[in-house]
This record gives sequence, structure tokens and C-alpha cells, in this order.
Amino acid sequence: MKIKKIIAFVSLFFLLVSNVQAFFGKGISSGDVSMAADTLEQRYGFDSNILRRASQSNTGTGVSINFDNPTPQEGEEVTAIAIVEKYENPVEKLYFTWFLLRAEDDLQKSETIEKAKRRAAKIMAQGKFNPVYFATDYSTNRFVDADKDYFKAPFGGGNGVGGREGDETKYAGIGKYEEESYIDKAKRVVDSTKITRCYRHNYGYSFEEEEEEKEGTSGKDLVIECKHQFPVVDENGPESVSEFCDSGESEYILGTGNSQEGFTADKEACWSLDPNNPDTDGDGVPDEADLIGMGQDKFKWKYKNGDRVGLIVEGMTSIVINEEGKADDWEEMTLEERQKECEAEKAKCDDDCRKAVGIEDDQTTTTGTIDPATGEVNITSETKSGEDPLAIQDYQICKEECIKKYDKCMQEAQGYVDYINQQRQIEAESKAINGYRKIMWTGIDICTKDKIDLMANDECDSEDDIGFSFWASKLVKEKAAENLETKVTIFPETPQISTVDENSSDFVTLTAEITNENTDGNFAYYKWDFYACGEEGLESCLKDENLITGSCIEGSSLGECALIDKDGDGVAETPVLNSSSSAEGMGVSEISFQPKNDLLPSEKSYLKVLIKTKRDKSKEQYSVTEVDVPFTKSNTGIRLFKISENSDGSFGFNEKEDEICNKKETGVDDGYSVMCPVFPYQIVAGKSAIKEGMNEDKFSYAWQVDGKNLTPINNCPFQNGCNQDIVYFVVTGEDLERKVITLKAKEESLNNSTAQKIYSVNSPLGLIKLDSEDPNAAWAKIKSDGTTAEDLFEVVAGKEVSFRADLIPNYLNQNGDEDVDILWILNGEEVNKEYFEQYPDSGVTLEEGGKKINFSVPEKVGSKISLKLIVKKSFFAEEDDTDEEKVKKERERKLLEETFGILNYRDSESTRVAEISVVTEPVTAMEKGSLKLFFASTIKNAPEYLIFSMRLAIMLILSWALLFGFSYFSDFKSKDNFWQ
Repeated sequence: MKIKKIIAFVSLFFLLVSNVQAFFGKGISSGDVSMAADTLEQRYGFDSNILRRASQSNTGTGVSINFDNPTPQEGEEVTAIAIVEKYENPVEKLYFTWFLLRAEDDLQKSETIEKAKRRAAKIMAQGKFNPVYFATDYSTNRFVDADKDYFKAPFGGGNGVGGREGDETKYAGIGKYEEESYIDKAKRVVDSTKITRCYRHNYGYSFEEEEEEKEGTSGKDLVIECKHQFPVVDENGPESVSEFCDSGESEYILGTGNSQEGFTADKEACWSLDPNNPDTDGDGVPDEADLIGMGQDKFKWKYKNGDRVGLIVEGMTSIVINEEGKADDWEEMTLEERQKECEAEKAKCDDDCRKAVGIEDDQTTTTGTIDPATGEVNITSETKSGEDPLAIQDYQICKEECIKKYDKCMQEAQGYVDYINQQRQIEAESKAINGYRKIMWTGIDICTKDKIDLMANDECDSEDDIGFSFWASKLVKEKAAENLETKVTIFPETPQISTVDENSSDFVTLTAEITNENTDGNFAYYKWDFYACGEEGLESCLKDENLITGSCIEGSSLGECALIDKDGDGVAETPVLNSSSSAEGMGVSEISFQPKNDLLPSEKSYLKVLIKTKRDKSKEQYSVTEVDVPFTKSNTGIRLFKISENSDGSFGFNEKEDEICNKKETGVDDGYSVMCPVFPYQIVAGKSAIKEGMNEDKFSYAWQVDGKNLTPINNCPFQNGCNQDIVYFVVTGEDLERKVITLKAKEESLNNSTAQKIYSVNSPLGLIKLDSEDPNAAWAKIKSDGTTAEDLFEVVAGKEVSFRADLIPNYLNQNGDEDVDILWILNGEEVNKEYFEQYPDSGVTLEEGGKKINFSVPEKVGSKISLKLIVKKSFFAEEDDTDEEKVKKERERKLLEETFGILNYRDSESTRVAEISVVTEPVTAMEKGSLKLFFASTIKNAPEYLIFSMRLAIMLILSWALLFGFSYFSDFKSKDNFWQ
């Protein structure tokens, strides 16, 4: 009996397992449970269906051109064949806008590309038709579309869904990448009110280090305004309608035809088409559709030497836009129905257990619990009629399995319900997504830095176009490759390196000229390699250890990548050239550089320069030209000093305190050592400087300014004397004029050496800078683009603020000297002795000889404060000058007149105006952004020389123009309404 019961129990166990699986046979399998789990991830992460619908192409659309006759003779027919990629339209529904450029076309004229489009469209639509041959009459019924050949072109191709017309005022997403218009980023659904459905794909390019932030845009799509690239009306129509074709009425936009107006005879006249034939060229495409290039993936024309062909393709891409719509309602499944089925199965399982062990329903009471921690089932039973304990034990074991199967049944039921609800939700929400194909325009090439401005209006006109497709063209026929012949000129022919002041070393310019006919050097690719050589080893110099430009790549400057191993540790890291010229690149036919002292060790050394030239970067073949640049070392330099009046009334300079524009002496790289700023009629002293250890007595000198000799001064009035090694001169010239002082020196045992220094003439200038200690009391205003505005400040109501005058040149009014007068004007009132007498309680004070002004900010928020700074060099007595100042100016005039013969001297001054706004709260780092607050709080402490700093002399001239070119005036307030 016991054995039978055990056998029955084992059979029941397998029966239970199969019954439970069969119970959910139609609804859940192990795979279904896995899918149900996946839906939970979808619920909190993404919708895989929508992602599939919105799958992006990481390459974008593409088009290329091939020619059936790649090397034609002039007059032969050539067919250009377009091959497109990633477009959803069939070829016959794409718009192919061809353009044909002739050798005589000026690529820099804005209308050239439009003329090239018209030229190609006319050839393509006209075919062999010539209105002259058929005496075509365009004047009769000129406003009638007799042949019904109009075509209204939707955006995105002949079968396009159409884009949305309007600019950024209507669609805020224009000019932004698509993800900025997402409503749901996880599902990649866009706000349909922001986008036009027209896009420009960013194919990416090789970014410079400072442009790393742009790398995130590669592969993304920019929303643009929807505009066809079709040609406009031909200006060279038949004479009978020339007035129409050349007038403003000719601005008919192809592709806008309609049944009421149509593509009328006068419009056909402008393209020399047949007004009585809807398909002039007989290719099966109506005339207006022919002109816009619908389905025209081939373009045939008669070749002329120098012809270039380009193409713009418009169509719908394989990329889908998911636009917001309205979801369907859906009914949620509940667990109750499945729970009842699980309970029914549990009851059946219990009944099977009783029958298997032979226990009646009323013989026992069974209770059970499930341990929440372990999930184990614990069953307790009470036997009522003394039944066999072994039978009860078997029943308990069987019952325990029933409860486990019930628990599993409920878990699977819950998973199934979640799965069904997720599927219903996905199905309903999918109705909320309206899928549209993106509309894009594609040219045959991608815009890069070296292609900017190859042709005007070709969509590669600025750095913003880099990475996008542009309207490039392809040359039909090229001559067989021939070696380029390059001629190189050196200026100056025998440059010098100064051992005293490397900033006085010669700037060397190398210019490469390609002498081959019909080769434009502006588009050739140049690579400059420099080798540092001694005079003895010049012939064997071309070795890797002598190469100083080994780390140079395209885009890097010679000043950064021309390096030597100065320390002998095997690492080249010491810059030896001062230069901003590129080491290689397209059109880099000229470079300029200034050698540093570390470049060449011996008294006479060479730079051996190899110029590798290619027709363009992609070519493998290149020519090599070699030139030797000889350098000699100059042991002479120039030191400049400002002349000041001494306490005894004499004039002169202090070598320790009055030297100007010498980085070596001051230790400050302020740009003045490259080009020294001076003001009109300033007296400057130049003194020779020789290499340390050399005997100055063995040198003789000659001085020049702009090539004119400076003659010695008779009856020398200067305390420092007028020896041959010192020269005094008066600064003359117009504002922003650059001049050169030259020292030619000869030492008894050496050859002549020359030193030069550049100086720039301009009126003295004062910049208004914050000088307040508390950055939360005042700050320079931050513009919307994150940059700091000049001369615009914000101050907190009721605070004490200070401003100072940063003088340019920065050596003025130093060490107690009063080289120039400084005048502050506050709200239209000149801050002077009379001001303090009139407003004794104003709170306004001056410090540091007038260079610093302090005042209290009014309590009225929103009020404006005008602060003007005037810096003036005056040679004539002013009304408020002291007697001592009047005498000093008189001595200055006498020195100019009697010593230098200067009679036409005049005062010079500059004005700077700051506008100050009173605000209620200090701007915190959280509100302005930590970087903006940093600039606001530190701009007041920025030394003047940082503003004036520059690397090249020409940059300094531009900076002078900016510094002196902007000045504005604000309305002054009356005394009675001082702070309003």
C-alpha cells in the first residue's frame, strides 16, 4: 500500500508540472516572460519600436559624378552621370540641379553659381531645340500656358511629403540641431511646431584642438529653412521678350507653377523652350520639371576646355523624423482574470493530492504558510479520524508542491499582464508618432577649412559651413601630371640674429612661386621643413637630428612646432622661431619667422629649407625645392628710454627706471618689446647695447630712423651726454604710423652688425578699469555671448566703488613723473579743485596722482552713471596749471624748438567713456556662471599690458586701431539732478 502511494505521488508530481505549464500554454512561455521583463526596461528607458522607426544614418546622403568621356576634345559631347546614396525617392523623383562652370567664369562673384545653374538647366531642358530655327513666336499669347507644362515642386522631390516654408521667426528650431527640438529625447520625438522637415547633415571633419567642442556635432542634422536650389530665370532669352527676362518680373521661381497661371509662353521664352510642346527635349519630363532637374541624373553637353560640373540633389532621405501626434485610448488588462484561473488550478491540484494518497475531504484540516524571507512553504495538518500518519505526510508533501506551483502561476500571470499592457500602450502611443522622411540637399563634396571661399555662394563660405555638404564642382579634363617647378625668394638675403635682444633679430620672409603654366599656386599644397646647420656641415645637413620641424602638421604654426633638444635629453621641446605662419597647408606659399638665440650656435650658421609642393593635398606626387638661409649673429642691440625732467630742471633718463619696451630688462612680455608705443612729439633716447663681455670702446655707431640719418646734437642739453652710443630723437608721424629706428655698429675685428626696433605712434590713451576690492559690489557687464563688455559696468546701489586709469603706454606717469594729464568727468562734471569745493560731501575722491577715482553709488536702482576719462599730453599752459607746471611746459617747448628745431608740435589727447548701471543685487556665481563671474571679478585687476599684448607687430597695429577707434558720448546731467 505504501509503495503504491509513493508511486502515485511521484506520478502526480510530474502531472502537476505539466498541468501548470499547459495552463498558460497559450499565453506565456519562457520567451514571453523574458519579453515581459524587457518591457519594463522599455517603460523606463526607451521604446524600441520608435527607435527602429527613427534609426539614424551615420553617414548621411551622398552623391558623386562620373563622366562617360573623361578626356574629351573641345566640342565633343560629354555626359555627367550622378550616383546617389541614402535617398528614399526613386531616381525619377529626385531633383538634380546641375551647374556648368566655364573657364572664364569669375568664381568670386556672387552671381556666378546662379549663371552656371541657368546654363546647365537651359541645355538640359532645351535639348536640340533652337527657337531661331523654328521662328518661334513668344509674343502671341505670352501669358498663356498652351502646352500645360507647368510643374509645382513639393519639397523633398517629385513624390516628397513637403517641407514647411518659413524662417526662424516661425520655426524656432531653424539653425539648431534636431535634438534641440526634441519633446521626448528617449523616443526622439520632435516638436512639429519648431522644425521645417528640411535638414543639413554634418558629416564631420578633423577638428583642431581649440575646436574640440565642435566634435559633438558630427553626424547630426541641422534644421534649416526650406528653400529649393533651382535656377532662376535666364537673363539671355530671345530679344522679343528681353524686357521681361531682364526686369524684376523675371524673378519667377521655378517649381511654383499652377493650373491657373501655368508655365506661360513668356516664361518659356526666357529659357528658349518650345511654348507649344510640353516636353521640349523629348525626355518624357515636362519643361518646368526639366528645368528643376526632376529625374535628371544625367547631364549631356558639348565640352569646352576648362569646364567644371557640379550638382545639388534634393530629396527625401532614409532618415525618419518622428513628429508629435495624439495617442489612442487603450484598455488596461487586470490580474483578476488570471488569478481566478490560478486558484482553480490550485484547487484541482489539492484534489489530485487527496485522491493520490486516499484521504477524504473531511478527514483532515490543512493549513500552510510561506516564509517571506526564504519563500519556503510550511504546511500543518490536523488528522480528525485517525488516518494513517504516513498518508497524511505524503499529502502534506504533495500539498506543498501545489502551493509552490500556485505562487509561480501568479508570478507568471503578473508578468503576462504587464507584457500585454505594455504592448497595448506601445500600439496606442505609436499612433501619436507621425513619421516623415527628412528632406536634404547634397553636393559632391564636404566643406573643410581649405575649401572656404573657393567659390562665392557655394555653401562653403565660412567656418560655420565646415563639415556640411557644399556645392562643389568637378573638373572634366586635367592635363597629365607634370613636376611642379618652384622658385623661392628670401628677404632679407642675409638676416641677422641679435645676441643682445632676440626681439631685434630680423624677420625673415620666404616666398615660394610655382612657375608652371596654368597652375594656380593658391590651391597648391605646401610643406616647409627646416634643418639647422653649421657652416662646415652644410652639405651633409639633411639628417633627422637637424630637423627642427619634425613635429609640424597641417594647421600648426612654426612658432609652436619648430623645436630643438636644448637639454640633450632626447626630447625636442624648446621653441626656436617666433612665427604664426603655418608649417604646411593649401596656399601656404609664404612664411615669415624671427629666429631665437637658441636656433643657431655658431657665429655664422644656416637654415636649410625644403619646400615640398603638390598640386593639391590628395596628390601623391610632389616636387622638392631646397634653399639655404644664411644667418650671422649681431652683437649689438637697442635700448630705448623716455626722457624726463630732473629736479634741477635738466632733462635726461635713469637707466634703471626709465627704460621702455624691453622684455629682457622688465621681465614682462607685454608686447612692447616687439613694437614700442610712443606718442607724438615725445622725446626718446636710444642707447646701444652690446653682447656681455665685449669692449664698447671698440665699436663705432650710426643711427637712423626710417632710413634717415640722425645727426649728433650740438651743445648737448641732456644729463646723460650725447656720445656716439646715445641718440635723442623726437617722435613724429600720424596716428597708427609705424617707424623703425636702426643702429649700425662696427667692431674693429668683426663685420658690420645691425639692430632695429619698431615703434608705433599714437596719442596716449587711458582705459577705464574697475579697482574695487569687493567683486560683488561692481563688475564688468557680461554680454549675452559670455564675453565681457568694454566700458560697460554694473554696480550695486549704495556701495563704494573705485575705477582707475590704465595708461597706454604703460610707462607713463611712473616713478612720480607726470608725463600726461589725467582728467575724470563724472556725470558731466569735471572732477577737479572746483568740483570738490562745490560738492564737499559728494564722497568723490582721487588717488595716485589722479589715476584712481572713488565714489559712492546712489541708492536709486536703475539709474545710470556716466564716467569719462581724458588723457592729454599738453605742451601749453592750462587754466588750472600751477606755476611749476607752466614752467615745466615752457622748458619742454624750448627743448623741442631749440634743440630739435620742432616748431609745429601740438597737444594730443584721447577720451574714453564708461556707462555704469545701478542694480539692486550683486550677481552671484550661480546667476552669472562661474566663468562669467571670474571675468567680472578679475577684470579690474588685469594689468594694462595684457590688453596691449601681442605676438606680431602687425597685430599691434590692429590693436591700436581698435583701442582708438571706438569712443562714444552720453548725455550729461545737470548739477541740480546730479544722480538721476
